[in-house]
Amino acid sequence: MSKKLGLKIKQLRSEYGFKTGNKITQKDLADKLSISRSYLGDIESGRTPASDEIIHKLAKIFEIDESELLNLKYSDADDNISEGNNFMDDDLVIIERARKKMSEKDKEKMMNMLKAAFDEYFDD
Repeated sequence: MSKKLGLKIKQLRSEYGFKTGNKITQKDLADKLSISRSYLGDIESGRTPASDEIIHKLAKIFEIDESELLNLKYSDADDNISEGNNFMDDDLVIIERARKKMSEKDKEKMMNMLKAAFDEYFDD
């Protein structure tokens, strides 16, 4: 349970940054929780369980119900772009989640934009 909660916290940090335009770092979140960055890192990695107080504060910060935080479900996108137990990249999770909401036409448009901007990185 601790590992999945840690992944959920990491996912929420990433989504919060995507929504606000300001990525929230472990240090930023730890400061909001009044804990050390290393303690938050231990929670995110699953080495240390989060206390009820931390869970309450997290839910308040991310504006979700505690039950949603503890539901421990993260999207299929997270499963699809994980490697073992480690996230490959937070940005890929966000992009995949957005793609799932897009029409085929919008997906094609997004890929064309990426290829136009970063052609040297795409091997067709």
